[in-house]
Amino acid sequence: KSACDSTPSHTHSLFLELKKQFWKSTIPNDLKPSFADFRPELRSFEDEEVEESYQRLRERERNHAYMQGYGKADCTG
Repeated sequence: KSACDSTPSHTHSLFLELKKQFWKSTIPNDLKPSFADFRPELRSFEDEEVEESYQRLRERERNHAYMQGYGKADCTG
């Protein structure tokens, strides 16, 4: 979308909808890193796409962003 355009693009609208599914965790940032943080070879994948997806997941974990209702959906699915 341009600076003058007041309506977001379709892609940006989808992003905003997806963003609503995440929330900030209340867990403090001073938690100890996981064992995999010290041993990167334990978290490497042969498939580059899977590796990138995993890295994004870990980044969200470090930022304490989680999907709302993820556990509930997982238990019922």
